[in-house]
Amino acid sequence: MTKHARLTMLLAIAAVLVFQSHVVSADDWIPDGTYRLAKRELTGGPTLFPPAVMGLATYDKGVRNINVLWQTPDGKPVSVSTTATYQLTSTEYVETPMFNMFNDPSSGPPTYTVGGPTKTLPVVRSGRKLQFTPPGAPTMVFDGPDRFTATIEGVLIDYWEKVKP
Repeated sequence: MTKHARLTMLLAIAAVLVFQSHVVSADDWIPDGTYRLAKRELTGGPTLFPPAVMGLATYDKGVRNINVLWQTPDGKPVSVSTTATYQLTSTEYVETPMFNMFNDPSSGPPTYTVGGPTKTLPVVRSGRKLQFTPPGAPTMVFDGPDRFTATIEGVLIDYWEKVKP
């Protein structure tokens, strides 16, 4: 093998190794995409399906937007809308709120919050599972890139599924 051929082969191997070091492994995926709320299990209560509870959540390029609508037992609409920027690493979830709106007629007038402090929270990864709890939100457990649950312990579990094109 000539000196030039060896150099070319070494450069090719180096390029492959550099490329592989930047490829996201199956365990390091990120939850980019749009998810639809499929059902809500209420602790000690019924399981709700759309249209009794509806929601869309989008994680895209470092911005998350979640909107959920349901009804009180007496049929009044309740809604929550949250938008924030985020960064997700193997060990941390960093979020800066943009705005939050909550409307529950049974608890008073709607509340609105604009902005807020950036918070850094731990991320737990286990195989395909990714778990973190955004500030003031349910605990999110992504089971691979196509579904996640949002849990408020002792209250509810929401099941979300990725919207397919």
